[in-house]
Amino acid sequence: MMIRPSFRNALAFLAAALLAPFPASALDAVSGPTLVMNPNGVTPLAGIIKVGTDVPTRVSLSISDGVDVWGVDFPDFSIDHTVPLLGLNSADAYTVDVYIFDQAHNHKLLSTRLTATTDALPAGLPKTLVIYSNPSLMEPGYTLLDRNRRGGTTGTLYSMILDNKGDVRWYSTVGGQDGMRQLPNGNLLLLNSSEMDLLGNIFTPRTLQVPGVLQHHDIFPTAYGNFFSLSLEELSVPNYPTSDTDPNAPAQTQTITSDIIVEYRPDGSVERQWHLTDIVDPHRIGYDSIAPGFPLFRSPDWSHSNAVVYDPKDDSIIVSIRHQDAVIKFSRATGQLIWILGPHDNWGPAFQQYLLKPVGTPFEWQFHQHAPQITPQGTLLLMDNGNRRASPFDGRVPLPDNENYSRAVEYSIDETKMEVHQVWEYGAAVDWRLFSASQGDANWMTHSGNVMLTLTDTRFIAGLSSALWGLGLSHTAIIEVTHNTPPQPVFDLRVYDPDPTTALWVYRSERIPSLYAANVHVAYDFDHDGVPDNLDNCIFVKNADQRDSDHDGFGNVCDPDLNNDGTVDYVDLFYLKSLFQSHDANADFDGDGVVSWSDLQTMLNMFLSSPGPSGIAPPQ
Repeated sequence: MMIRPSFRNALAFLAAALLAPFPASALDAVSGPTLVMNPNGVTPLAGIIKVGTDVPTRVSLSISDGVDVWGVDFPDFSIDHTVPLLGLNSADAYTVDVYIFDQAHNHKLLSTRLTATTDALPAGLPKTLVIYSNPSLMEPGYTLLDRNRRGGTTGTLYSMILDNKGDVRWYSTVGGQDGMRQLPNGNLLLLNSSEMDLLGNIFTPRTLQVPGVLQHHDIFPTAYGNFFSLSLEELSVPNYPTSDTDPNAPAQTQTITSDIIVEYRPDGSVERQWHLTDIVDPHRIGYDSIAPGFPLFRSPDWSHSNAVVYDPKDDSIIVSIRHQDAVIKFSRATGQLIWILGPHDNWGPAFQQYLLKPVGTPFEWQFHQHAPQITPQGTLLLMDNGNRRASPFDGRVPLPDNENYSRAVEYSIDETKMEVHQVWEYGAAVDWRLFSASQGDANWMTHSGNVMLTLTDTRFIAGLSSALWGLGLSHTAIIEVTHNTPPQPVFDLRVYDPDPTTALWVYRSERIPSLYAANVHVAYDFDHDGVPDNLDNCIFVKNADQRDSDHDGFGNVCDPDLNNDGTVDYVDLFYLKSLFQSHDANADFDGDGVVSWSDLQTMLNMFLSSPGPSGIAPPQ
């Protein structure tokens, strides 16, 4: 079919009008950009970038270490920007390009290229060893270590964030608190309910009106704004047992250490509180209920609760009571006990109706457990430390540490029948069993469905001491496994001090999706052309020069849509034919100076599809 000259001329005129460059924008910076690393002196691998613009804009960053490049899109429009620079490695040099976008999708690369150099990690930071990592099967993101400290010593309580290679991507000497977790805004929730961003700024500092003596172990934020936590108290109990080995030993009036479960309002005031001794029997003991626990007190550590969870489905509260080898659930509204998960030994007649009955095989109770979590399936996942794997007076010989093991275990609870099934576990049936005597965590991974274990106080590996493995007196093992049977390890990280007399403890860890807030987009370089996807005008086709002759936000190499109607179709094909062997810049997709067969092939490869995709093109 021939195209008449008059039609060809009209088509060329129309295309020229459609493809004319957009009018120049006044878009520009009026101050900055500037970069200050470690602005508060407590986060050496983090920086802050400031830039002011003449019109409301949003900011995007292109960050490179000379090998890898990635981008960060901040969504908020403003004329004054203060944005964090996160995820840098230690002892490295970086360049940062700053782009600004206005609300009409015009954009500009600012002429000032920022640079950053990071120092080596401090000598006191724990050592890390990645034994195994399979990123394709892992939960995406970074691993947050809430605090690490050397057992039996005082000193800096670092918090750290590691990538899937085990490299430290953030650390701080502020924070370092038990149970620290990331909030959707990217900040870290501290045990005292304050928030800290990754620059070390403290937000919403609260003075918690702690009943009793000391807040400890855990803080649980709710969707309605309140927080749950734990507090210690001392109280006198008559007829308290004096032995966990002799059931006939005389009882005596004894001051014990117990817990208060506390609900705080957002301002730090107390909404309500529940004394644990009002819910369960203070005369019932487990191993370690006789000995002093918390250094603050020298009284027997009867309960040693270590976690609190709020369940909005039925307005209930779940508490892990370590020294009772029990996890309990009670009503928030009434304080009434609902069930007890754990060995049945030594519970009195009044509590028999609350004991969950084990059903099915295999089944094993948890001992000295930590960190129960309600999974998306409604099951209960927790860290079973396994201390002794026996109860006082139950006739079993307590298991020695070097023969013991710790595990993650998942239980399904039927509250109507008061039954419990063990539906999954990891740690008991493995070749290299680990025993972690204290602390720890088991987390459900949101996207992959994996489970990540934190074995905080790992003293034995396959019956041999941690020191014999070169990992110190005890170390922290962070292991991610698939949630099937048998589970498959996909990540194994050890955090340690090689000194055979030193224990290195990370209380809990969690996988966080990003170092930034949930609404900040981090992009990588899919086509390896040196331009991160968020700023790449051809995400899937390599084009380091980013040539975009018609200024529509799509690079020429992925933009055969010559009439800019959003689809590569016959109109574009006819127009390309009319320009064949010419030097038309827009139709020269490969940039070799001539519209030729290679450009036709590019069009045919994308025929009846859209141009791009592009990280910077306006929405169509």
